[in-house]
Amino acid sequence: MHKSELHVSRAQAELVLKQVSKKFVLKSKREIDHGIINLIYFLKNQYDTEYVLRICNPMWESYKVAKEKAVYDLVRERTTVPVPKVLLADMSKKVIPYTYWLWKKIEGRNGKKAHYKMSEKKRIALFREMGKYLAQIHSIKFRKFGDIKKKGSRYHIVKVGDLECSHRSKLGPFDNWHDLFKELSMMHVDGLVHTRFKRFKPQFEKFYKKYLRVLKHTIPAASFGVNRF
Repeated sequence: MHKSELHVSRAQAELVLKQVSKKFVLKSKREIDHGIINLIYFLKNQYDTEYVLRICNPMWESYKVAKEKAVYDLVRERTTVPVPKVLLADMSKKVIPYTYWLWKKIEGRNGKKAHYKMSEKKRIALFREMGKYLAQIHSIKFRKFGDIKKKGSRYHIVKVGDLECSHRSKLGPFDNWHDLFKELSMMHVDGLVHTRFKRFKPQFEKFYKKYLRVLKHTIPAASFGVNRF
């Protein structure tokens, strides 16, 4: 389902805000044209505090909301990487007919656009800082590869939701990155049968099977940062 098929009215957006505080009144709602999967709005209350409302595409609602909240919590707890605090991760569909996330907006500029206007010195400093953040993320290690699930205060690696939704036979958790990448790659190749590119499936399948051998040097999860975000 494309995000253009999703819609949240002004009244529904205000209902979401009131889950944070019943005193909140919606001042403005603005749709953000980024990505093709999930619908995103910037919401502002009467105090000019801005929030991000992210509507989960129904194709992945069974696992994606809980998984991504767990990842945000994990990164915030174990690193200094600036990530938003998720105020709501609602899968009940009692407030609006979608599963959704709500968090307070982090101020900043779009890095994809901003770095082109920076001086070389500032750009290098930015990339160096990003590299430090990435190193912190890769310092978070588990014994398996898969999706992240939070139960109480503990985090666990579980089966991969994308693979389960695609009815793959191997769902994980996986012992190494190669096996996970192989299953995800073939999932996308098999998905071509439902598109106008289905006639190219044999070529893609041959290409993947040939070059997946390059990844045969399996990296155990215990020595590789978690990347199933």
